[in-house]
Amino acid sequence: MTSGASKTGIREKERLWVRHPWMRGCRLLAVAALLALAAPGASPADESQVQVHLADGSSFPLLGWAFSYEYAAFRQGEPQTPVRRESRELWVGKRSVAIRGLILEIGGTGSLSLVAEGGKATTLRLEPPHRDFLLGGKENGKGLAVLPRSLDLRGQTLGGTKRQLCLLSYSTLVSCGGEEADRVVRVEFPLEAAK
Repeated sequence: MTSGASKTGIREKERLWVRHPWMRGCRLLAVAALLALAAPGASPADESQVQVHLADGSSFPLLGWAFSYEYAAFRQGEPQTPVRRESRELWVGKRSVAIRGLILEIGGTGSLSLVAEGGKATTLRLEPPHRDFLLGGKENGKGLAVLPRSLDLRGQTLGGTKRQLCLLSYSTLVSCGGEEADRVVRVEFPLEAAK
């Protein structure tokens, strides 16, 4: 008689778990929370974002951002195949420029300025990144010709759309084309953006 009573008790608890409105609500809430975490537009709390401003006056946040440097590395007589290298550092010539807490302004002619929080602007010479940055210090880079092509900003919008925005071109082979209104004029980097 004890085994029958215990089976009845278990069945009663199962029935409560399945049919009780409060328990159904808890299960739905748990499923909704799991779906929200798995959504493509969701991002971890520690993921940094930058604010991108376009020439038409619009702006949007970009999550999981990185500078994307396009270049071609080739030996004489070989075809030039574009390659990309991503970094959270701004490479100007042989220097790596700290961008934490700064605003990068891009002029219509491809001029670059870094503006500090107090409003003090520093104009940067438009120099393509040095080959050592692009090749990542590869020892087998000897004998390779390196042709920097462009600097892009890659990331993801809040809606989950992946974006690649051309900031400037280092070569006549690459054009930051498109409409003038779609040109990036300013990127704001918060203090925690560059880790």
